[in-house]
Amino acid sequence: MLPEAAGPLASRLAAGEQLLADPPAALVRRVDDLDRDGRGLVYAGSYTAVRSFCGRRVLGYRLESHFAAERKDVQYRLLGVETSDRQLLRIENHTDVRHAITEQVAHGPAVIQGVPRGLLAIGASHTYLLPADASRSRISQMLDRITEDCADLILAPLNTGLPCTYYGFLTSDHVVDFGPFEALVYWDRRSWRLYAPGVIRPVQLGDQEAASRSAVRAAARRLQQRIDYAGAFGTDGVVSANPYSVHEINPRVCAGFAVLDHICDDTIPLAAVDLVVRERRPPAGHPLMVRLDQLATALRRIQTPVIRLLDDRHRSIQEKLSTSAVRTSDPAAWLRLARLCLASKSFVSITQFAPAGDH
Repeated sequence: MLPEAAGPLASRLAAGEQLLADPPAALVRRVDDLDRDGRGLVYAGSYTAVRSFCGRRVLGYRLESHFAAERKDVQYRLLGVETSDRQLLRIENHTDVRHAITEQVAHGPAVIQGVPRGLLAIGASHTYLLPADASRSRISQMLDRITEDCADLILAPLNTGLPCTYYGFLTSDHVVDFGPFEALVYWDRRSWRLYAPGVIRPVQLGDQEAASRSAVRAAARRLQQRIDYAGAFGTDGVVSANPYSVHEINPRVCAGFAVLDHICDDTIPLAAVDLVVRERRPPAGHPLMVRLDQLATALRRIQTPVIRLLDDRHRSIQEKLSTSAVRTSDPAAWLRLARLCLASKSFVSITQFAPAGDH
């Protein structure tokens, strides 16, 4: 077990990546003592781009292009949204950026995502929701905060609807998708930040289900074609009057995969599946891919109430809701309660977000 640095997720991952790439002599000696013939293999998760550790091969490492694909500006190009209602803006000229933001907010609530400098994109990007009555002074304060870490930002109108997440695996000729899961998304009224602390089910999309799955598969194929990726992936987006709008697709085992492990009763090690898919790139007819398809079909039929909060600080809330989920006779009522589980006067569930208010 490698020592873990303190601080925000982006900093911890950056420190871990540096440790893998350049381990201290004491750690090298410890590994050599454990693996005296030097033939050991190393698994370092699904995010690392380091190819060897202490002279041993790292299994399932990602290419730099896979690593970079988590950046919001790269996502902007990967998903082919250059001509959509999103704008990619440089923050060099604050006056022009403030004008663009003010113009967007004049038409309704807007979402801003910052593109960080010098940090891993995972968990590092600022994401803000600006209400329709956002003042110029508050916009300036928010832009100043973004500028501390970011050189670029993406500006878009708020895409209202049900926040949804899909997980899956992809190879050059096949996509397996598990979902949908509803993403618990909250807006902090004080900072305007958006947070996604977990996922829940049930999710019933009705006649939009097929089209939403098609959108997921199209995004996954685009990811594979543009950066030659095989392995696990996760999408974030919104289902509204139109089918699923994919906001981002990340090439890795996302934290929400834990809910899949939970539903499967921890009998299928999905992190190991990711490793096999990345290493072997099995074709569509391979038994592993066939079994994954069967699992995905089965999971779409299983819509019993389940919640997964990704921060250990919320363990007691998750345990309470999980216990009540087993006993509930009204899944819809349980779902409404779960959406509000972290809500407060300042922390607003996106499903309860009001376009304007006292800010």
